[in-house]
Amino acid sequence: MANIGTIKSISKVDDQIVAIVQAGTERPNDETATVMGLAGLECHPVPGDVVLWVDTGRENVVLAVIRDEQVAGLGEAILFARDANDDVVAQLHLKADGAIEATSSEGAQLLLRADGGIEGITDGGSFEMDSGGTLTVNNGNLEVLP
Repeated sequence: MANIGTIKSISKVDDQIVAIVQAGTERPNDETATVMGLAGLECHPVPGDVVLWVDTGRENVVLAVIRDEQVAGLGEAILFARDANDDVVAQLHLKADGAIEATSSEGAQLLLRADGGIEGITDGGSFEMDSGGTLTVNNGNLEVLP
């Protein structure tokens, strides 16, 4: 049976991520659940996350974090990392036009454009390389030959 609950705590036990879930009104007691994910993807909820979890009859399993805000467009994927305060500290956005954008909470940005160009921004400066190989650093031109 699928349930909605809130993560109270999260820890690593014997190579597994284990959550204590405040189960909700149907189940008055907190439940222990193993956090599962997609093959090749390891992501963990933080305390306060609202999650979908199921009782498999053998163990409780957290399947998904329920987010209020959905940012990704149709056909897109966003992978983000959060700190213990639930603040996003890094994000990787795979866009439907073929672009890939990586950002950090400290202001660094990297964009792999769908046309083959690359753009990067940090507090110290910026660069852009177009698909033809011309590199511009901090608004000055520098041509890099292939």
